[in-house]
Amino acid sequence: MTKLLLLITSLFILLFTLQAQKPCGTVEYNRFLLSKNPALANATSAFERKMAWQLSTGKPQLIQDLTDQYTIPVVFHIVYKNDYDSFPESVLKIQLARLNEDYNNLNSDLHKVPAAFTNRIGKMNLKFVLAKTDPNGNPTNGY
Repeated sequence: MTKLLLLITSLFILLFTLQAQKPCGTVEYNRFLLSKNPALANATSAFERKMAWQLSTGKPQLIQDLTDQYTIPVVFHIVYKNDYDSFPESVLKIQLARLNEDYNNLNSDLHKVPAAFTNRIGKMNLKFVLAKTDPNGNPTNGY
């Protein structure tokens, strides 16, 4: 039994290691975006330098200190087999509104946050909006 458990554990570790070597699609796509957008690459680099400095000094800036608002374009991909599986756009608009509430401390259920985490509540200053263009610059409605 011990040998079987050791074999299974070894196989699991081997599979996990092999999977870890393949980069995530998100990482690859982020690299692509940075290569196509020098302003984004510069902003990302500046942010990373700022965070590295703050961590090296032992005084990381809290989210509450952010003053700039960042707008994040969102595209909803709805996959369904039959028309009756779909749902109205109003549901997506509600979800987008909820994202904005949650990331900016505007939601009505903040009182449910456990006391141990209330000092970590921060305003992210993010605004999620429906995308107006796709990655190729073509117009889209975000749905």
